[in-house]
Amino acid sequence: MNEKEKPKTEAVDAENALMWAIGFIQEDLNANRDGRLSKIQRDQIASQMFRWMGIAILATLVILWSVLNAAGRINSAIEQGGIVWSIVASVAGFAWCMWKQFYDEIRAPEIGAVQGRVELGFQNSKNATALTLTIQGMRFNIKQNVFLAFTNGDSYAIYYAPYSKTLLSAEWLREG
Repeated sequence: MNEKEKPKTEAVDAENALMWAIGFIQEDLNANRDGRLSKIQRDQIASQMFRWMGIAILATLVILWSVLNAAGRINSAIEQGGIVWSIVASVAGFAWCMWKQFYDEIRAPEIGAVQGRVELGFQNSKNATALTLTIQGMRFNIKQNVFLAFTNGDSYAIYYAPYSKTLLSAEWLREG
């Protein structure tokens, strides 16, 4: 192999590693470069949005049923349901918040993008260690396969969902 072939092969390997780890294809990357979600990404986010909407509606219906069962008095419903009622109410609230986040992701005028050198790290807590990727002051919590696809200190362009800060795609910015 001559010297001109090596960087191209290395670049292709780096791109493939990022694509596999983050879960995007070239069509997604092209759309993200233009500041928008691809159709596939939009469909994936919509799927998550509808899943959370279903959970939220189901939990809300359980709450309404319990209130109707208590002759329309919410304080009686809470007393009768006890801890279960509180859990269902918490699930409903959380699900509606998640639905709103995914709804906002789809309706955002453009996605987030950042370029620069990445810093891979660990963030320790009492129970676990989170893997992090920091670029231009933005920190992303990432999974191990994504962590391993990046090279610490190299330059990348990272495209992400603006509200959830979920990585959508990334590309290695080769030097020279």
